[in-house]
Amino acid sequence: MKKLLLFLTGFLIIFIPVWPKIPLFQPIPGYIVRVRVEDVIIGVTGIIWLIALARKKISYKTPLNIFIGAYLLIGLLSLLSALFLIKTIPILPVHIAKAFLHLLRYTEYFSLFFFTYSAIQKKGHAQFLISCFLVAVIATTLYGAGQKYFRWPVYSTMNWEFSSGIPLELASPYARVQSTFAGHYDFAIFMVLILPLITVLLFTASRRKHQVILTVIYCMALWSLIVSGLRSAFLSYLLATGLVILLFLWRERKLQSKFKLLALRIAFVSVLTTIFFVSFGSNLSALLEHAVGGVFFSGNSQNVTQPIISQYVLPVPRDEADRLPSETLPAQPQQLSGCAKEKEISLCIRLESLWPQAIKGFLRQPFLGSGFSTLNKRDFNHLAEADGVDNNYLRILGETGVLGFVAFFAIIGRAVLIAKKKIHDSFSIAYLGIISGLLANAVLIDVFAASKVAFSFWALTGTLLGYLHIHQKESS
Repeated sequence: MKKLLLFLTGFLIIFIPVWPKIPLFQPIPGYIVRVRVEDVIIGVTGIIWLIALARKKISYKTPLNIFIGAYLLIGLLSLLSALFLIKTIPILPVHIAKAFLHLLRYTEYFSLFFFTYSAIQKKGHAQFLISCFLVAVIATTLYGAGQKYFRWPVYSTMNWEFSSGIPLELASPYARVQSTFAGHYDFAIFMVLILPLITVLLFTASRRKHQVILTVIYCMALWSLIVSGLRSAFLSYLLATGLVILLFLWRERKLQSKFKLLALRIAFVSVLTTIFFVSFGSNLSALLEHAVGGVFFSGNSQNVTQPIISQYVLPVPRDEADRLPSETLPAQPQQLSGCAKEKEISLCIRLESLWPQAIKGFLRQPFLGSGFSTLNKRDFNHLAEADGVDNNYLRILGETGVLGFVAFFAIIGRAVLIAKKKIHDSFSIAYLGIISGLLANAVLIDVFAASKVAFSFWALTGTLLGYLHIHQKESS
Protein backbone atom coordinates (compact mmCIF):
# COMPACT_ATOMS: atom_id res chain seq x y z
CA MET A 1 0.00 0.00 0.00
CA LYS A 2 2.81 2.43 0.90
CA LYS A 3 4.69 1.60 -2.31
CA LEU A 4 1.53 2.16 -4.32
CA LEU A 5 1.03 5.55 -2.68
CA LEU A 6 4.63 6.51 -3.43
CA PHE A 7 4.26 5.44 -7.07
CA LEU A 8 0.98 7.31 -7.54
CA THR A 9 2.41 10.43 -5.89
CA GLY A 10 5.46 10.36 -8.15
CA PHE A 11 3.22 9.80 -11.15
CA LEU A 12 1.11 12.84 -10.20
CA ILE A 13 4.23 15.03 -9.82
CA ILE A 14 5.10 14.21 -13.45
CA PHE A 15 1.61 13.93 -14.94
CA ILE A 16 0.08 17.17 -13.63
CA PRO A 17 2.61 19.51 -15.30
CA VAL A 18 3.10 17.35 -18.39
CA TRP A 19 -0.46 16.52 -19.45
CA PRO A 20 -2.02 19.37 -21.50
CA LYS A 21 -5.11 21.22 -20.25
CA ILE A 22 -7.55 19.01 -22.15
CA PRO A 23 -10.90 18.86 -20.32
CA LEU A 24 -13.09 15.84 -19.62
CA PHE A 25 -16.26 17.78 -18.90
CA GLN A 26 -17.58 21.13 -17.69
CA PRO A 27 -18.97 20.93 -14.14
CA ILE A 28 -20.57 24.41 -14.20
CA PRO A 29 -22.01 25.89 -17.43
CA GLY A 30 -20.39 29.16 -18.44
CA TYR A 31 -17.42 28.78 -16.09
CA ILE A 32 -13.86 28.43 -17.30
CA VAL A 33 -12.80 25.68 -14.84
CA ARG A 34 -13.10 22.15 -16.26
CA VAL A 35 -12.62 18.69 -14.79
CA ARG A 36 -9.52 17.00 -16.19
CA VAL A 37 -7.73 13.67 -16.04
CA GLU A 38 -5.48 14.75 -13.17
CA ASP A 39 -8.55 15.40 -11.01
CA VAL A 40 -9.60 11.77 -11.46
CA ILE A 41 -6.11 10.46 -10.65
CA ILE A 42 -5.92 12.70 -7.58
CA GLY A 43 -9.27 11.30 -6.46
CA VAL A 44 -8.00 7.74 -6.87
CA THR A 45 -4.80 8.60 -4.98
CA GLY A 46 -6.91 10.16 -2.24
CA ILE A 47 -8.85 6.91 -1.84
CA ILE A 48 -5.58 4.95 -1.63
CA TRP A 49 -4.28 7.45 0.95
CA LEU A 50 -7.43 7.06 3.07
CA ILE A 51 -7.22 3.25 2.90
CA ALA A 52 -3.55 3.36 3.95
CA LEU A 53 -4.52 5.72 6.76
CA ALA A 54 -7.33 3.45 7.93
CA ARG A 55 -4.93 0.49 7.97
CA LYS A 56 -2.43 2.60 9.95
CA LYS A 57 0.21 2.21 7.25
CA ILE A 58 0.71 5.97 7.24
CA SER A 59 0.01 8.86 9.60
CA TYR A 60 -2.11 11.94 8.91
CA LYS A 61 0.01 14.06 11.27
CA THR A 62 2.08 16.81 9.66
CA PRO A 63 3.47 20.14 10.94
CA LEU A 64 0.93 22.02 8.78
CA ASN A 65 -2.32 20.27 9.74
CA ILE A 66 -3.67 22.93 12.06
CA PHE A 67 -2.86 25.75 9.62
CA ILE A 68 -4.36 24.03 6.57
CA GLY A 69 -7.42 23.08 8.61
CA ALA A 70 -7.80 26.67 9.83
CA TYR A 71 -7.67 28.08 6.30
CA LEU A 72 -10.24 25.60 4.95
CA LEU A 73 -12.53 26.31 7.91
CA ILE A 74 -12.23 30.07 7.36
CA GLY A 75 -12.90 29.51 3.66
CA LEU A 76 -16.11 27.68 4.56
CA LEU A 77 -17.15 30.42 7.00
CA SER A 78 -16.43 33.04 4.33
CA LEU A 79 -18.62 31.14 1.90
CA LEU A 80 -21.47 30.90 4.41
CA SER A 81 -21.08 34.60 5.21
CA ALA A 82 -21.30 35.42 1.50
CA LEU A 83 -24.50 33.38 1.20
CA PHE A 84 -26.40 34.40 4.33
CA LEU A 85 -24.84 37.52 5.89
CA ILE A 86 -23.40 39.94 3.34
CA LYS A 87 -25.24 38.14 0.50
CA THR A 88 -22.66 38.49 -2.27
CA ILE A 89 -23.51 35.00 -3.64
CA PRO A 90 -27.08 34.30 -4.81
CA ILE A 91 -28.76 31.28 -3.24
CA LEU A 92 -28.99 29.53 -6.60
CA PRO A 93 -27.49 26.10 -7.42
CA VAL A 94 -25.03 27.32 -10.07
CA HIS A 95 -23.63 30.13 -7.88
CA ILE A 96 -23.39 27.95 -4.76
CA ALA A 97 -21.73 25.17 -6.78
CA LYS A 98 -19.16 27.59 -8.19
CA ALA A 99 -18.23 28.92 -4.73
CA PHE A 100 -17.97 25.43 -3.25
CA LEU A 101 -15.90 24.35 -6.27
CA HIS A 102 -13.30 26.99 -5.28
CA LEU A 103 -13.10 25.60 -1.76
CA LEU A 104 -12.84 22.08 -3.17
CA ARG A 105 -10.03 23.17 -5.48
CA TYR A 106 -7.96 24.49 -2.59
CA THR A 107 -8.58 21.22 -0.73
CA GLU A 108 -7.39 19.37 -3.82
CA TYR A 109 -4.23 21.49 -4.01
CA PHE A 110 -3.44 20.76 -0.36
CA SER A 111 -3.99 17.02 -0.91
CA LEU A 112 -0.68 16.84 -2.82
CA PHE A 113 1.08 18.00 0.33
CA PHE A 114 -0.41 15.14 2.34
CA PHE A 115 0.31 12.57 -0.37
CA THR A 116 3.99 13.48 -0.66
CA TYR A 117 4.54 13.89 3.08
CA SER A 118 2.97 10.50 3.86
CA ALA A 119 4.67 8.71 0.95
CA ILE A 120 8.19 9.47 2.22
CA GLN A 121 9.27 6.71 4.56
CA LYS A 122 13.01 7.01 3.94
CA LYS A 123 15.46 9.37 2.23
CA GLY A 124 15.40 7.39 -0.99
CA HIS A 125 11.70 8.11 -1.37
CA ALA A 126 12.36 11.86 -1.28
CA GLN A 127 15.09 11.45 -3.89
CA PHE A 128 12.64 9.53 -6.07
CA LEU A 129 10.05 12.32 -5.84
CA ILE A 130 12.67 14.99 -6.59
CA SER A 131 13.69 13.04 -9.70
CA CYS A 132 10.02 13.10 -10.76
CA PHE A 133 10.09 16.91 -10.68
CA LEU A 134 13.17 16.84 -12.92
CA VAL A 135 11.42 14.51 -15.38
CA ALA A 136 8.51 16.99 -15.48
CA VAL A 137 10.93 19.81 -16.37
CA ILE A 138 12.45 17.79 -19.21
CA ALA A 139 9.07 16.76 -20.63
CA THR A 140 7.46 20.22 -20.47
CA THR A 141 10.54 21.85 -22.01
CA LEU A 142 10.56 19.38 -24.91
CA TYR A 143 6.87 19.99 -25.53
CA GLY A 144 7.45 23.74 -25.39
CA ALA A 145 10.20 23.37 -28.00
CA GLY A 146 7.77 21.36 -30.14
CA GLN A 147 5.26 24.21 -29.94
CA LYS A 148 7.81 26.85 -30.86
CA TYR A 149 9.62 25.06 -33.66
CA PHE A 150 7.30 22.28 -34.91
CA ARG A 151 3.79 23.72 -34.44
CA TRP A 152 2.71 21.26 -31.78
CA PRO A 153 -0.76 22.06 -30.41
CA VAL A 154 -1.36 24.48 -27.55
CA TYR A 155 -4.23 23.98 -25.10
CA SER A 156 -5.03 27.14 -23.20
CA THR A 157 -7.53 28.39 -20.62
CA MET A 158 -7.03 32.08 -21.46
CA ASN A 159 -10.76 32.38 -22.14
CA TRP A 160 -13.93 30.28 -21.90
CA GLU A 161 -13.90 29.18 -25.55
CA PHE A 162 -10.26 28.04 -25.53
CA SER A 163 -10.72 26.21 -22.20
CA SER A 164 -13.06 23.75 -23.94
CA GLY A 165 -10.00 22.03 -25.43
CA ILE A 166 -9.63 23.75 -28.82
CA PRO A 167 -6.14 23.05 -30.25
CA LEU A 168 -4.28 26.32 -30.75
CA GLU A 169 -0.95 27.25 -32.24
CA LEU A 170 1.90 29.69 -31.67
CA ALA A 171 1.54 31.61 -34.91
CA SER A 172 4.17 34.32 -34.51
CA PRO A 173 7.84 34.65 -33.59
CA TYR A 174 6.60 36.86 -30.75
CA ALA A 175 4.25 34.22 -29.34
CA ARG A 176 5.05 33.24 -25.78
CA VAL A 177 5.67 29.54 -25.22
CA GLN A 178 3.33 27.97 -22.67
CA SER A 179 4.00 24.24 -23.20
CA THR A 180 1.32 22.12 -21.48
CA PHE A 181 0.22 24.90 -19.12
CA ALA A 182 -2.87 27.13 -19.05
CA GLY A 183 -0.82 30.11 -20.17
CA HIS A 184 2.74 31.31 -20.52
CA TYR A 185 2.63 32.75 -16.98
CA ASP A 186 1.96 29.32 -15.42
CA PHE A 187 4.78 27.77 -17.43
CA ALA A 188 7.22 30.48 -16.38
CA ILE A 189 6.28 30.31 -12.71
CA PHE A 190 6.65 26.52 -12.74
CA MET A 191 10.25 27.06 -13.82
CA VAL A 192 10.73 29.65 -11.04
CA LEU A 193 9.47 26.92 -8.69
CA ILE A 194 11.93 24.32 -9.97
CA LEU A 195 15.08 26.29 -10.86
CA PRO A 196 16.19 26.91 -7.22
CA LEU A 197 15.87 23.17 -6.61
CA ILE A 198 17.96 22.33 -9.68
CA THR A 199 20.49 24.98 -8.66
CA VAL A 200 20.94 23.43 -5.22
CA LEU A 201 21.17 19.91 -6.64
CA LEU A 202 23.81 21.11 -9.09
CA PHE A 203 25.83 22.93 -6.42
CA THR A 204 25.85 19.86 -4.17
CA ALA A 205 26.35 17.15 -6.81
CA SER A 206 29.65 15.33 -6.31
CA ARG A 207 29.69 13.02 -9.34
CA ARG A 208 30.64 14.42 -12.74
CA LYS A 209 27.84 12.45 -14.41
CA HIS A 210 25.22 14.04 -12.15
CA GLN A 211 26.71 17.51 -12.66
CA VAL A 212 26.44 17.15 -16.45
CA ILE A 213 22.84 15.88 -16.32
CA LEU A 214 21.77 18.61 -13.91
CA THR A 215 23.47 21.30 -16.00
CA VAL A 216 21.50 20.14 -19.04
CA ILE A 217 18.23 20.20 -17.07
CA TYR A 218 19.10 23.64 -15.68
CA CYS A 219 19.64 24.93 -19.22
CA MET A 220 16.34 23.43 -20.34
CA ALA A 221 14.47 25.11 -17.49
CA LEU A 222 16.23 28.41 -18.15
CA TRP A 223 15.31 28.24 -21.85
CA SER A 224 11.68 27.59 -20.90
CA LEU A 225 11.65 30.54 -18.51
CA ILE A 226 13.04 32.93 -21.11
CA VAL A 227 10.86 31.90 -24.08
CA SER A 228 7.75 32.13 -21.89
CA GLY A 229 8.32 35.88 -21.98
CA LEU A 230 7.10 36.61 -18.45
CA ARG A 231 9.14 39.47 -17.05
CA SER A 232 8.10 39.08 -13.42
CA ALA A 233 9.08 35.41 -13.51
CA PHE A 234 12.52 36.19 -14.92
CA LEU A 235 13.15 38.81 -12.24
CA SER A 236 11.86 36.39 -9.58
CA TYR A 237 14.27 33.75 -10.87
CA LEU A 238 17.17 36.18 -10.38
CA LEU A 239 15.93 36.93 -6.85
CA ALA A 240 15.49 33.25 -5.93
CA THR A 241 18.85 32.23 -7.39
CA GLY A 242 20.59 35.13 -5.68
CA LEU A 243 19.10 34.08 -2.34
CA VAL A 244 20.21 30.48 -2.85
CA ILE A 245 23.79 31.61 -3.53
CA LEU A 246 23.79 33.92 -0.50
CA LEU A 247 22.49 31.16 1.79
CA PHE A 248 25.21 28.80 0.57
CA LEU A 249 27.71 31.57 1.20
CA TRP A 250 26.37 32.19 4.71
CA ARG A 251 26.57 28.48 5.49
CA GLU A 252 30.26 28.31 4.55
CA ARG A 253 32.44 29.09 7.58
CA LYS A 254 35.87 29.72 6.04
CA LEU A 255 36.31 33.23 4.63
CA GLN A 256 38.50 32.07 1.72
CA SER A 257 35.98 29.41 0.81
CA LYS A 258 33.21 32.01 0.94
CA PHE A 259 34.78 34.18 -1.75
CA LYS A 260 35.69 31.21 -3.91
CA LEU A 261 32.19 29.83 -3.58
CA LEU A 262 30.59 33.18 -4.34
CA ALA A 263 32.74 33.83 -7.41
CA LEU A 264 32.28 30.38 -8.95
CA ARG A 265 28.53 30.19 -8.45
CA ILE A 266 27.79 33.74 -9.52
CA ALA A 267 29.94 33.16 -12.60
CA PHE A 268 28.12 29.91 -13.42
CA VAL A 269 24.63 31.41 -13.11
CA SER A 270 25.57 34.69 -14.80
CA VAL A 271 27.24 33.08 -17.80
CA LEU A 272 24.41 30.63 -18.48
CA THR A 273 21.70 33.24 -17.93
CA THR A 274 23.45 35.71 -20.23
CA ILE A 275 23.98 33.13 -22.98
CA PHE A 276 20.35 32.03 -22.97
CA PHE A 277 18.99 35.56 -22.63
CA VAL A 278 21.03 36.79 -25.58
CA SER A 279 20.27 33.71 -27.69
CA PHE A 280 16.54 33.30 -27.00
CA GLY A 281 15.40 36.38 -25.10
CA SER A 282 14.69 38.95 -27.81
CA ASN A 283 10.98 38.86 -26.98
CA LEU A 284 11.60 39.07 -23.22
CA SER A 285 14.19 41.79 -23.73
CA ALA A 286 11.72 43.91 -25.70
CA LEU A 287 9.08 43.40 -23.01
CA LEU A 288 11.51 44.48 -20.31
CA GLU A 289 12.51 47.56 -22.29
CA HIS A 290 8.87 48.56 -22.73
CA ALA A 291 8.19 47.99 -19.04
CA VAL A 292 11.09 50.22 -18.06
CA GLY A 293 10.20 52.88 -20.61
CA GLY A 294 6.49 52.73 -19.91
CA VAL A 295 5.58 52.73 -23.61
CA PHE A 296 4.18 49.24 -24.05
CA PHE A 297 0.96 49.77 -26.06
CA SER A 298 1.48 53.47 -25.51
CA GLY A 299 -0.89 56.04 -26.90
CA ASN A 300 1.59 58.94 -26.57
CA SER A 301 2.71 58.79 -30.16
CA GLN A 302 1.18 57.94 -33.48
CA ASN A 303 2.21 55.43 -36.13
CA VAL A 304 4.40 53.60 -33.63
CA THR A 305 5.85 50.34 -34.88
CA GLN A 306 5.37 47.84 -32.09
CA PRO A 307 7.75 44.86 -32.01
CA ILE A 308 5.19 43.01 -29.89
CA ILE A 309 1.47 43.05 -30.69
CA SER A 310 -1.04 41.66 -28.22
CA GLN A 311 -3.00 39.50 -30.67
CA TYR A 312 0.20 37.79 -31.85
CA VAL A 313 1.89 37.00 -28.54
CA LEU A 314 -0.93 34.64 -27.56
CA PRO A 315 -1.84 31.33 -29.22
CA VAL A 316 -4.61 31.30 -31.85
CA PRO A 317 -6.85 28.59 -33.34
CA ARG A 318 -4.93 26.49 -35.82
CA ASP A 319 -7.12 27.45 -38.79
CA GLU A 320 -6.22 31.11 -38.19
CA ALA A 321 -2.49 30.61 -37.70
CA ASP A 322 -1.47 30.78 -41.35
CA ARG A 323 -3.32 34.07 -41.85
CA LEU A 324 -1.35 35.97 -39.22
CA PRO A 325 1.59 38.18 -40.24
CA SER A 326 5.03 37.30 -38.96
CA GLU A 327 6.52 40.77 -39.38
CA THR A 328 6.15 43.82 -37.20
CA LEU A 329 3.04 45.91 -37.88
CA PRO A 330 2.04 49.50 -37.15
CA ALA A 331 0.19 49.75 -33.89
CA GLN A 332 -3.58 49.89 -34.42
CA PRO A 333 -5.57 52.83 -32.97
CA GLN A 334 -7.04 51.87 -29.60
CA GLN A 335 -9.41 53.46 -27.14
CA LEU A 336 -7.11 53.85 -24.16
CA SER A 337 -7.67 55.09 -20.64
CA GLY A 338 -5.49 57.80 -19.15
CA CYS A 339 -3.52 55.13 -17.32
CA ALA A 340 -2.97 53.08 -20.48
CA LYS A 341 -1.62 56.12 -22.32
CA GLU A 342 1.18 56.35 -19.78
CA LYS A 343 1.67 52.75 -18.60
CA GLU A 344 1.20 49.21 -19.86
CA ILE A 345 -2.29 47.96 -20.60
CA SER A 346 -1.76 44.84 -18.48
CA LEU A 347 -0.76 46.96 -15.50
CA CYS A 348 -3.68 49.35 -16.02
CA ILE A 349 -6.16 46.46 -16.10
CA ARG A 350 -4.85 45.54 -12.67
CA LEU A 351 -4.80 49.11 -11.34
CA GLU A 352 -8.17 50.20 -12.75
CA SER A 353 -10.22 47.01 -12.58
CA LEU A 354 -8.94 43.82 -10.95
CA TRP A 355 -7.23 45.23 -7.86
CA PRO A 356 -9.93 47.77 -6.94
CA GLN A 357 -12.55 45.00 -7.21
CA ALA A 358 -10.52 42.83 -4.84
CA ILE A 359 -10.15 45.71 -2.37
CA LYS A 360 -13.88 46.36 -2.63
CA GLY A 361 -14.53 42.70 -1.83
CA PHE A 362 -12.26 42.93 1.20
CA LEU A 363 -14.00 46.07 2.48
CA ARG A 364 -17.41 44.39 2.29
CA GLN A 365 -16.36 42.09 5.11
CA PRO A 366 -12.76 42.69 6.29
CA PHE A 367 -12.64 39.61 8.51
CA LEU A 368 -14.04 37.00 6.08
CA GLY A 369 -13.98 38.78 2.71
CA SER A 370 -16.77 38.67 0.15
CA GLY A 371 -16.45 34.94 -0.54
CA PHE A 372 -14.97 32.76 -3.27
CA SER A 373 -15.78 33.67 -6.89
CA THR A 374 -17.23 37.11 -6.05
CA LEU A 375 -14.44 39.52 -6.97
CA ASN A 376 -15.02 39.77 -10.74
CA LYS A 377 -18.82 39.95 -10.70
CA ARG A 378 -20.46 42.87 -12.51
CA ASP A 379 -23.56 42.61 -10.35
CA PHE A 380 -25.19 40.32 -7.78
CA ASN A 381 -26.51 37.76 -10.30
CA HIS A 382 -23.52 37.80 -12.64
CA LEU A 383 -21.64 34.50 -13.04
CA ALA A 384 -18.09 35.52 -13.98
CA GLU A 385 -16.38 33.09 -16.35
CA ALA A 386 -13.01 33.62 -14.59
CA ASP A 387 -11.95 34.82 -11.14
CA GLY A 388 -8.35 35.95 -11.49
CA VAL A 389 -7.13 39.09 -9.73
CA ASP A 390 -3.46 39.05 -10.84
CA ASN A 391 -2.33 39.63 -7.27
CA ASN A 392 -2.56 36.64 -4.96
CA TYR A 393 -2.35 38.78 -1.82
CA LEU A 394 -5.35 40.90 -2.83
CA ARG A 395 -7.23 37.84 -4.06
CA ILE A 396 -6.96 36.06 -0.71
CA LEU A 397 -7.83 39.26 1.17
CA GLY A 398 -10.81 39.93 -1.08
CA GLU A 399 -12.17 36.38 -0.97
CA THR A 400 -11.48 35.34 2.63
CA GLY A 401 -10.55 38.54 4.45
CA VAL A 402 -7.89 39.11 7.08
CA LEU A 403 -8.59 35.77 8.75
CA GLY A 404 -8.12 33.84 5.52
CA PHE A 405 -5.02 35.86 4.62
CA VAL A 406 -3.37 35.17 7.99
CA ALA A 407 -4.33 31.48 7.92
CA PHE A 408 -3.09 30.90 4.35
CA PHE A 409 0.26 32.59 4.78
CA ALA A 410 0.66 30.97 8.20
CA ILE A 411 0.82 27.65 6.32
CA ILE A 412 3.68 28.94 4.19
CA GLY A 413 5.27 30.73 7.16
CA ARG A 414 5.30 27.53 9.20
CA ALA A 415 6.99 25.64 6.35
CA VAL A 416 9.55 28.45 6.00
CA LEU A 417 10.34 28.35 9.74
CA ILE A 418 10.93 24.61 9.57
CA ALA A 419 13.24 25.07 6.58
CA LYS A 420 15.05 27.93 8.34
CA LYS A 421 15.74 25.75 11.39
CA LYS A 422 17.31 23.17 9.06
CA ILE A 423 19.21 25.74 7.01
CA HIS A 424 22.31 23.55 6.95
CA ASP A 425 20.36 21.08 4.81
CA SER A 426 20.65 22.02 1.13
CA PHE A 427 17.03 21.13 0.46
CA SER A 428 15.97 23.80 2.95
CA ILE A 429 18.03 26.38 1.05
CA ALA A 430 16.26 25.36 -2.16
CA TYR A 431 12.86 25.75 -0.51
CA LEU A 432 13.64 29.23 0.80
CA GLY A 433 14.72 30.24 -2.71
CA ILE A 434 11.50 28.80 -4.14
CA ILE A 435 9.36 30.69 -1.63
CA SER A 436 11.10 33.99 -2.35
CA GLY A 437 10.48 33.58 -6.09
CA LEU A 438 6.81 32.67 -5.67
CA LEU A 439 6.07 35.42 -3.16
CA ALA A 440 7.62 37.99 -5.48
CA ASN A 441 5.52 36.71 -8.40
CA ALA A 442 2.36 36.73 -6.28
CA VAL A 443 2.32 40.54 -6.53
CA LEU A 444 1.31 40.27 -10.21
CA ILE A 445 0.06 36.69 -10.66
CA ASP A 446 -2.32 34.42 -8.71
CA VAL A 447 0.45 31.87 -8.27
CA PHE A 448 -1.21 29.84 -5.51
CA ALA A 449 -4.45 29.55 -7.49
CA ALA A 450 -2.89 28.47 -10.82
CA SER A 451 -3.60 24.73 -10.73
CA LYS A 452 -0.41 23.21 -12.16
CA VAL A 453 1.77 25.57 -10.12
CA ALA A 454 -0.28 25.11 -6.94
CA PHE A 455 -0.25 21.31 -7.19
CA SER A 456 3.51 21.31 -7.77
CA PHE A 457 4.20 23.78 -4.97
CA TRP A 458 2.30 21.81 -2.33
CA ALA A 459 3.83 18.55 -3.58
CA LEU A 460 7.28 20.11 -3.25
CA THR A 461 6.42 21.43 0.23
CA GLY A 462 5.32 17.94 1.29
CA THR A 463 8.51 16.48 -0.14
CA LEU A 464 10.67 18.94 1.79
CA LEU A 465 8.93 18.51 5.14
CA GLY A 466 8.63 14.74 4.70
CA TYR A 467 12.33 14.51 3.92
CA LEU A 468 13.33 16.67 6.91
CA HIS A 469 11.08 14.62 9.20
CA ILE A 470 12.60 11.32 8.06
CA HIS A 471 16.12 12.76 8.15
CA GLN A 472 15.63 13.86 11.77
CA LYS A 473 14.10 10.50 12.64
CA GLU A 474 16.97 8.53 11.10
CA SER A 475 19.59 10.79 12.70
CA SER A 476 18.15 10.29 16.18
